[in-house]
Amino acid sequence: MADALSSRLSERGSPSIVHRFPGRMPSTLGEHVYRLHHAPREFGIDAIAPAALQALHVAAHLDAIERLILPALEDGINVVLDRYWWSTIAYGTAGGVSRDLLSSLVAAERLAWQSVEPSLAVLLDRSSAESAAGDLDMRAELRREYAKLAHDARALHPVALVENSGTFERTLDTILSQLELAINGATRAPNPTGGHGDA
Repeated sequence: MADALSSRLSERGSPSIVHRFPGRMPSTLGEHVYRLHHAPREFGIDAIAPAALQALHVAAHLDAIERLILPALEDGINVVLDRYWWSTIAYGTAGGVSRDLLSSLVAAERLAWQSVEPSLAVLLDRSSAESAAGDLDMRAELRREYAKLAHDARALHPVALVENSGTFERTLDTILSQLELAINGATRAPNPTGGHGDA
C-alpha cells in the first residue's frame, strides 16, 4: 500500500519516497534490526527480551529519521512512512513491556522528529475475522492499542481510520482522499504520511 501511495503522489507531481520501520534497505541499521528480530539465531542469539527488542527498533528508527527521512523532507520530498512510533507502543504493550519504559523509548524518537508531524497518519483496520491466521489474542491486543493511539494522536495531527476490507484500489483511493482533505485543511506544511497495518 505504501509503495502504491508513493507512486500515486509522484504521478500527481508530489515527489515521494517510501520508508519502512524498522527498515529493510540494504546496509542500514534498520535492515540489521529487521534480520535480528526475525532470525536471532543467525546472530548466535537464543532470545531477545521484549523491551530490548523495542529498544533496537527505536534505534533503527532514530538512524533512519536522522540519515534518511529528515534530509528527504528538507529537500521537498514527501515521505510515505510504513509504520511509525505507534508500533513501538502497540507491539511493546502486547509483548508485556511496561508502558513507562515504552514511553521513555518513544520520547527519544519523538525528540528526533523535531517539529515534524505527519500530514496524515493512516490506521488500516480490518476485523479480527478478516485478519490473517495467527495469534488472535495478539492481533486483538494490537488492534486495541493501535485504536487507542490513533484516538490520542488526533490532538496532534490528522488521523484517518481506513477499513481495509475492500479492494486494494478502493482502499488506496480512500487514503488519497483522506490525505487531500488533511493537506487542504491543514495550516502546517506537508510532512510525512505515517501508516500502520493492523499487524
